[in-house]
Amino acid sequence: MKKAIISIFLPLFLFSVSLFAKPPAELFIFPKPKTIIYKQNQGFQIEPQITILSDSIFSMQKTLLQNYLGEMRIAATNIKNNTAQIHLSYKPALKPEEFHIFCQNNLIQIQASNKIGMLHGIQTVRQVILQRIVNKEKSIPAFQIYDEPQFSWRGMMLDCSRQFMEVNFIKKYIDLLALYKINRFHWHLTDDQGWRVEIKKYPKLTETGAYRWQEGQRYGGYYTQNQIRDILAYADMRGIIVVPEIEMPGHSQAALASYPELSCTGGPFEVQTEWGVFKDIFCAGEEKSFVFLEDVLNEIADLFPSPYIHVGADEVPKFRWENCSKCQNRIKEEKLKDEHELQAYFLSRIGKFLRSKGKQMIGWDEIMEGGLNKDIIVQSWRGFEGAIQATKYGNAAIVSPTSHAYFDYGIHEIDLEKVYSFHPVPAELNQKEASLIWGGSCNLWSERAMQNQVDGKVFPRLIAMASTLWSGDKKSDFKDFQKNLQHHYPLLDYLDVKYGPESVFTQIDVSGNKGYDYRVKIIQKEPAIKVHYQCNEQRKKVYKNPISIQDSTKLHLSFYRNTKELGYGIEQTFVPHLAVGKNFQSKHPISSSLYAGQLNDGKLGSIAFKDGNWQGTWGEPIEIEIDLERLSSFSQVQIHFLQYINAWIFLPTEVKIAWAGEDKIFKDSLSLIHSIPIDQKGEFIHCFQTKGEFKARYLKINAYSIGNCPAWHDAAGSKSWLFVDECIIK
Repeated sequence: MKKAIISIFLPLFLFSVSLFAKPPAELFIFPKPKTIIYKQNQGFQIEPQITILSDSIFSMQKTLLQNYLGEMRIAATNIKNNTAQIHLSYKPALKPEEFHIFCQNNLIQIQASNKIGMLHGIQTVRQVILQRIVNKEKSIPAFQIYDEPQFSWRGMMLDCSRQFMEVNFIKKYIDLLALYKINRFHWHLTDDQGWRVEIKKYPKLTETGAYRWQEGQRYGGYYTQNQIRDILAYADMRGIIVVPEIEMPGHSQAALASYPELSCTGGPFEVQTEWGVFKDIFCAGEEKSFVFLEDVLNEIADLFPSPYIHVGADEVPKFRWENCSKCQNRIKEEKLKDEHELQAYFLSRIGKFLRSKGKQMIGWDEIMEGGLNKDIIVQSWRGFEGAIQATKYGNAAIVSPTSHAYFDYGIHEIDLEKVYSFHPVPAELNQKEASLIWGGSCNLWSERAMQNQVDGKVFPRLIAMASTLWSGDKKSDFKDFQKNLQHHYPLLDYLDVKYGPESVFTQIDVSGNKGYDYRVKIIQKEPAIKVHYQCNEQRKKVYKNPISIQDSTKLHLSFYRNTKELGYGIEQTFVPHLAVGKNFQSKHPISSSLYAGQLNDGKLGSIAFKDGNWQGTWGEPIEIEIDLERLSSFSQVQIHFLQYINAWIFLPTEVKIAWAGEDKIFKDSLSLIHSIPIDQKGEFIHCFQTKGEFKARYLKINAYSIGNCPAWHDAAGSKSWLFVDECIIK
């Protein structure tokens, strides 16, 4: 049976000619080699048949190269004749990931001291040949390459717990990571929303924990141990270490739904259908928890050859431990100060077990709470502080901050240039501390990234991350990188990668609208991108002029580069109404952390609270005043609020609407309440509305916060958010 990766290559006769059909002789290789020298000699001719020769140490790598050539419709042979030749040569003097390539006189020679260096060389040659084939070129210029990476840890994390990803898709990504010399595949396999790895001693983990009810259907899946072995062999062939992540002690709802006796309360629990942080975690006072986790990790350690196992250890609410007699007894028995030291005790036991299996523990930066064992590797995600603190303790660190490396974040938060600017070594570290920074990783959490959306979020940002982790501070400037990347897009097209944008190349402009005179203007910042739009269920059209909107309309925008639709689109609902564009004032400041538009711009917010439409106050009421600019008659007022308790966003307890005429004396008012439980789960929008016959110029809206979060909440005692959107007046 053919390898799954073959399916992502399109036959040559189906490939559409790109705008870069005749690139110059320059090679556009990513990451850019440390040294590349172009020679005047005869280069290399891509022929229907190429001879592959190798030293005995590289027999497996020779097979991989033959497979790659086969996918390009090039026959590989061992017979020396007049055909073009590729030699895989052993050169023991080179460093482990270093390689040299010499291309001239119809011969490509790749030199390396081990299989990893050779694989990097093969991927470089693969890029070069693919690039010429895609652009219908048969000639490769003569060149020499001397290359090696600056950082040893160049990773990508893929979350397959929130969304289950198919085996062939995982293989596709492993092959793409190899193409850009990413050498660590961090595989997030367990969380609150799904347990994805077969554990033979605990079958309920996959019978129960691998599935959840989603939109009325049973959703999920898991990887059998045989499937995982197949994936691991596929990754090893390409020089990639697969690092499994088994979450503990938090993010464990799927495990507790399967074995509730491992919790502080005994359950029952369900596999979560929401995102966020949940207070039910493994009981640190229950010895069964440690027996269970050691049994699980025993199978994981035997299954994965990786010397590292990631245990998560992030976002661990202590609410259950604080109220659990077993956990409190454990604190007393072990002479611990508090629940933070209890977490350190918990992870210390797990770390000791992993060491007995020859494995090293990795954890997110919260793993330092309550203390840090010397052999733990810290992955810093809440900025760079975790890495700084870890190296000062003498621990190794991997850097993947939300500011640069979270590819689930929108392009308006982290664009291509932001990723390319990333450098994993904080400037304040001394030389010894800096040497403990192993490298970095980009992360793709899948709460809002189904399998078919991953490409658009990961690419082309992955290429920027691969470049910065390979070249470090020796990389070229961003403009040079971006210019060269344009010649690389046809190769991504050939590999059927549905890449997204480089930056926010379009902007929805609704400025200047007043009341029902409503037009949507699309500002294009990148001429190469073409915009198509669709209003409600109408047919798709090419955008040329501002779009006139008369009533509530769902607008979908899709984008094309070189006639290929990007794996990225925008959907926005617009509601023209009387207050659009009218003056309003807020008594309390809107949080600057939100990507908020205007309260009266006619753009309706979605359940994604970072969609750019919501306004928020932290621990304060909403108090706004709207000036309709003249005495106006209207029959309804609607104002929208969001609730998502996992992010500490609650509906107001009460909304008051008052109105006044030209004299601005507010005599009349209405009080609107709701019956939605304060602990109602999920992300949802509630519309407070009233109907009647109104005549006013001024409206005053007061919405009252619940105050502190309830005691049952994960962040007991903290303030809460109020999120408000469009105040529709018709």
